[in-house]
Amino acid sequence: MKEGLAQGSSWRQAESHRRMVTFATAQAEYHEKRAEYWRRIVTECEAEADRLESGEEQEA
Repeated sequence: MKEGLAQGSSWRQAESHRRMVTFATAQAEYHEKRAEYWRRIVTECEAEADRLESGEEQEA
């Protein structure tokens, strides 16, 4: 009987660990996609600022 409980406990621990790993992986992927999004936004804004600055310099 104790052996069955130990196996069940071991299975629950393994399942809990698997879920934590799955969550951590999904969380890391989310944060990486979010960082990529903001890098793209910053790059686009910097490019637009450069275009505006170069346009102002040409007009002056």
